[in-house]
Amino acid sequence: MGQQPYDIPHLAYPIRFAGGYYATHQQGSMDAVITCVRNICAFEVGSRIERPDFGIPDPTLKVQPIDIGAIADAIAKWDPRVTAEIEVDLDASGIETLDITISLPYSEES
Repeated sequence: MGQQPYDIPHLAYPIRFAGGYYATHQQGSMDAVITCVRNICAFEVGSRIERPDFGIPDPTLKVQPIDIGAIADAIAKWDPRVTAEIEVDLDASGIETLDITISLPYSEES
């Protein structure tokens, strides 16, 4: 019997070697989901030729205020199994930082 889709591992992030092999995560695991969300947030919309609508408008988060709606929409579009809670904190100097908490409806991990 051939491999099932959930048997196919995903490359770990950051990409690295472990024991002479690429480090991987079990598909569907929280680690694999975190990697997927990191990838969504790492690419600027329009930067991937094969998927120009993939990513978020400003992965550098230099444009302030941070557009959390666009980030939430991108995560929902590209990984619909994820529930994402996004918070923006403002420090004393006026700099915003982003915190994304993700969960899976079928997982005890979060």
